[in-house]
Amino acid sequence: MTISSSRAAELNHAARFLPAASADSTTLPCIEIAGVQVYAYIRDGRVCVSVDLETAEAELVRSDGTVPLTVDVGVDTVFKG
Repeated sequence: MTISSSRAAELNHAARFLPAASADSTTLPCIEIAGVQVYAYIRDGRVCVSVDLETAEAELVRSDGTVPLTVDVGVDTVFKG
């Protein structure tokens, strides 16, 4: 599974922001890119980040069924798998 830099650019440019529905809703703000949904929100005074890979586009899914993921915090990579 390899995605070219031009295809990556296409996927990045097609990303969508889905805002929280309203102040009294439980819908969280989300960025969706290539079927992957990334939620960032505040809970209990902490910034929380949640990633849903279940709906990732097929071209991102490895032969073993996993989706490659890197998590950076600032300039540090804290997870790569």
